[in-house]
Amino acid sequence: MITGNISGWVTNVAEKEVEKVVEVNPKLTNKLKSLGALDFMACFSCGTCTVTCPLSVSGTEFPRKIIRYGILGMEKELLSMPQPWLCYYCGDCTRECPRDANPASFMMAARRFSIIKYSIGGVAALFYSKISAIISLLLISLLASYGLLYFSGIFDLNTLFTLSNTFNPYTLTEYNFIHEAGLTLGAFVGIVALIQALKMYSYLRRSSSTTTTEKSIPLGSKIKFFLQSLVSTVIKEGALELRYLKCEKKGRYLAHMAIAWGMILLFTASGLNYIRDSYLLGTYVSSLIGHLLPVVIGITSGVITCGGCLYFVVNRGKKTDEYFEYTHVSDAVFLILLLLSVLTGFLIDIFNYASIAYYAYAFYFAHLVFVFDLIVTAPFTKFAHWGYRLIAVWFNEYNSLVSSVKS
Repeated sequence: MITGNISGWVTNVAEKEVEKVVEVNPKLTNKLKSLGALDFMACFSCGTCTVTCPLSVSGTEFPRKIIRYGILGMEKELLSMPQPWLCYYCGDCTRECPRDANPASFMMAARRFSIIKYSIGGVAALFYSKISAIISLLLISLLASYGLLYFSGIFDLNTLFTLSNTFNPYTLTEYNFIHEAGLTLGAFVGIVALIQALKMYSYLRRSSSTTTTEKSIPLGSKIKFFLQSLVSTVIKEGALELRYLKCEKKGRYLAHMAIAWGMILLFTASGLNYIRDSYLLGTYVSSLIGHLLPVVIGITSGVITCGGCLYFVVNRGKKTDEYFEYTHVSDAVFLILLLLSVLTGFLIDIFNYASIAYYAYAFYFAHLVFVFDLIVTAPFTKFAHWGYRLIAVWFNEYNSLVSSVKS
């Protein structure tokens, strides 16, 4: 009888211990190094980085804990933490690290690794290697070029030479194709982004310490917390990025905001153009906003975006501080595609006003290809940072509200 009880007790303890077993990926450290984590294996977990970081607060401390996950090969734990996305890479932790472990570069590498793992089929990995990134972008550009040449007709040389000296894509038969292709592309990117966001959320739920508490909270309170955290995140993080102001590098904050708002305004201008040209609302919207407003918004947003991009390009070239010391291929791809998209847009307007339609159409073709590249790769490249960071900040904010009920 006693023997049976002891045997049962031993079995229960063994089963509980099995539940605590952690799955380890021995290749994780090498993968993180390839993604830009420079010297993190030198870390001896002193905690200086965590104390130094102005964004590291009680309950969501970083980067020490995250670095330990990387060193130990704890891949699932690394992917389940919102902390990598709460970091803005201000570089304070790297400057203060007594071991030169460069914790800031580790946090960036952790975000790149997460983007790859959250992506459908790991396809994002194609854009985080120089060779595969170049090949992938060339193939995507060829696909876009083929679509424009095959489905339109405007870019046929015989057709080009029959054009007047006025660039007017609205009268072209292929302009409707561009609208339809844009909507299809937008729907594709939206669906992919949603699937990947849900995958990220499923990982984050594993690390949540409020799951039990959440079950005891009334539905009305859950909805209230959800809306409160969502509105707070969209305004404070999505629109203003107020957490970034805690970092010392205010110039980088302004450049970051310039790119973010420049792109928002660019999509706004494109959206106004599309609605204005639609059959249902075109006449009403045209009378309401006219033709000048989208142009003004487009030019303004282009200047703002270029300013932000050039700030990062110049500083990365000069390697002015820890943040700019190392440039990964994913950083270069995003900045180059964004700059080319905006600059070709400006060149279209320049040659249009100069009444040189041939060059305007040539840059229009290039502009469409670059925009296609930028959008179709958005869920898999650094473009995705903005979305993943919003989810992480919202998740952290929501959990804080739930925890306040528990306390």
